[in-house]
Amino acid sequence: MSFYDYARDWFIEHLERDIAAHETGRYDEIGVSEEGSPEWNLIEDETQSHRLGLAANFWNMWMDSRNHGWWHYPGMNEGDWPVVARQIVCGLRENWEPERMRENAVFDPPLLPPRASLWRRWRRALGEP
Repeated sequence: MSFYDYARDWFIEHLERDIAAHETGRYDEIGVSEEGSPEWNLIEDETQSHRLGLAANFWNMWMDSRNHGWWHYPGMNEGDWPVVARQIVCGLRENWEPERMRENAVFDPPLLPPRASLWRRWRRALGEP
């Protein structure tokens, strides 16, 4: 197993744990395992490194939002985080191109237009109305 595969599987496993924790109201468990995360930035393949970096950035934003009462990222509500996390997990499993994972500006909130709904943008990207 390559280091990328190990790191990708690690992120998938831990994001899925946090999805379950969030959905059962165990918010304090979100990100508990972050300190043991693999050094994804050491991966030489730029696409693989970028994909894992996006997942790590999303995870940090999720924890940050939780720490600030779910108000820190406009357009994302408390219940949106596990939904988007599932899409991140899907992107990791299916090795989506980083651009596809990033196309909804979830990872760069300042670029969002005023009153944009991140949830709506994710749904549009998946071809849902």
